[in-house]
Amino acid sequence: NWFKQTITKHIHVEDFHFSEEINQYTISYSTTIKNSAGDVIGVLGTRFNWQFVEEIIKNAKTSEHGKIYLLNKEGKNIATNNNQYEIFKDLSNHEAFKKIKANEDYGYTITKTGSTTQIQGFAKTKGYNSYKGKEWSVIVIE
Repeated sequence: NWFKQTITKHIHVEDFHFSEEINQYTISYSTTIKNSAGDVIGVLGTRFNWQFVEEIIKNAKTSEHGKIYLLNKEGKNIATNNNQYEIFKDLSNHEAFKKIKANEDYGYTITKTGSTTQIQGFAKTKGYNSYKGKEWSVIVIE
């Protein structure tokens, strides 16, 4: 499927998934290769080493109980500083994610439960250059 998508669209980026080929979570990127006349003569594909993302998030500075979630466009957790078992945890009903879906690019919410106050910052990813990205977002809870 990724090969056909690349041939048709010239660039194809798969969302976060488990790859049997490399036995880990990844994102797949592929693009067409063209000759000097502009004809497609092949496809170049690569897999992103997801461990780099996990390392960045786990090393981000938070309090002892702070949480960081990287969410896909459906609100499923795809990386966290907490633990591996929260992968694909559904956070689509989280107040911060609802604001993201309501087209807020970034912001925060404050909730109080008894004597506990919690701030939840959020931001949408914006992609890079002409690549619009995968509509991911980040929620940080302190």
